[in-house]
Amino acid sequence: KENLKDLPDHIDNFDNKLKIIKPIWSVTKDTQSVQINNEKGYKVIKLDGIQVGVGISAVGNDQVRKEWAKKTDYWFHLEGDKSPHIIIKLDSPIMDLRVFEVVTAAMLHFAGSSATEARLIYTQVKNLKGVKGAAGKVTIKKEKKISTVLNQNWTDIINS
Repeated sequence: KENLKDLPDHIDNFDNKLKIIKPIWSVTKDTQSVQINNEKGYKVIKLDGIQVGVGISAVGNDQVRKEWAKKTDYWFHLEGDKSPHIIIKLDSPIMDLRVFEVVTAAMLHFAGSSATEARLIYTQVKNLKGVKGAAGKVTIKKEKKISTVLNQNWTDIINS
């Protein structure tokens, strides 16, 4: 108290040159990184480095493949079950665990499933051929299969 009473009541020329560092838990999530666009019969979801096209109906599955996808993009479907066609465009040519998790989350969400794991088949769009007279059906060449376990639900991914 004795030291404080010698100080003036206010300081006129105070200049704080210390850098303020925010704690990790106060960092807010950037919601600008997720964009959802409704196209004709499909939705396009843009995440950091990934664009996901989702067919909403059988006709939408054909539209997302024919109108939006390029031959080098990847097509996904649930193995042995009805589901939307999902096509992804990547900024980098590497498909890592995050890509498969995003695809699985979107697939299960739009298929109306509450499951946390899925068996997916996938290939590049150039290996697909539409079946004439059957909307949403394709013949597949060079398909690959993967089983995935979802660590987060779809709303967590959308809100991240």
